[in-house]
Amino acid sequence: MTMNQMTHQKIAAEEKIGAVPMNKANIKEVTEFVEDSHFEHKDEMLMILDKWAEGDFSTVDGDHDYILKMQDGTKGWSTGLFTPEEEAQFVLENWGSKLD
Repeated sequence: MTMNQMTHQKIAAEEKIGAVPMNKANIKEVTEFVEDSHFEHKDEMLMILDKWAEGDFSTVDGDHDYILKMQDGTKGWSTGLFTPEEEAQFVLENWGSKLD
């Protein structure tokens, strides 16, 4: 599971590979993984995860692009935030139901 795969639920992008529900359990799991890591940008990643844990997704498109840049990504850049309706459709198409 990656942070960017969770952002796919919240952002529009020309290309997305994989999707993981952006829910409390997954945010907690990724946070624990990052806390135990030696990532170069660990502090920044934890700040992003803390925001998400508090339910603040207002900059998730920028968070997505920041993470993609850290991973030397070349495609899949965000084109903006989903509307609530677009997110609901994405959830339905990927997981078949509402999430917590």
